[in-house]
Amino acid sequence: MDFKEFRYPKPLRFDIGKHVGKKRYMSKADENYLLSGRVIVEEKMDGKETTFRNREFIFCAEDLKVRHSIAYHIPARYTVFDIFSLVRGLFLCAQEKADVTRFYMRNRNLLPRPLAQGGIFPIRQLALGVFGINDLPALISISAYAVNSKTKDPDFMEGIVVKPDRELLYEEHLSGKIVRKEFLDGVRTHYLRMRRELNQIDPLLPETEMEGPLTAVK
Repeated sequence: MDFKEFRYPKPLRFDIGKHVGKKRYMSKADENYLLSGRVIVEEKMDGKETTFRNREFIFCAEDLKVRHSIAYHIPARYTVFDIFSLVRGLFLCAQEKADVTRFYMRNRNLLPRPLAQGGIFPIRQLALGVFGINDLPALISISAYAVNSKTKDPDFMEGIVVKPDRELLYEEHLSGKIVRKEFLDGVRTHYLRMRRELNQIDPLLPETEMEGPLTAVK
């Protein structure tokens, strides 16, 4: 695959709760298909989507250097939410993605320069299992990284992203997301028009803060 032709398949909003403007929503047929099997649920983080490649992989990451609408205390600038294998022509499953991310955390010299300079960490994985659409909002909880910009107390995550378990279905790209109502209501001005503020990056955050618990649900 030519890197210039790569387009990340962005998750669509699940058709649940309040509709927002001209946002794209998932059809009921796609929702039923996605949730008919085992899925992985990950924390959705509020940054700038970006992609980089080396000889083996395309890294899909959220650039969290600049604060958008949520303040973060994070171990590195980029959180890796997907990795596409150029050799195998598919996205890695959740465990492979986490393992590859941690390998490159220890071998930053092998990363593309921006990732090597800013550092990476794996996206937080929240749950693994089979869920109905009405089960998903309850998984939106306190973030491992979001903080109240005034009190510095832990704050709620922006939302969740739901992907098929690629250990079972490697080539499936369909994914959905739910964004907290409070986050949507709070977005009034695009971050590029706001006063520029940076998130707090602390490379000394312990490993336990960098990996969310993976809970299997039958």
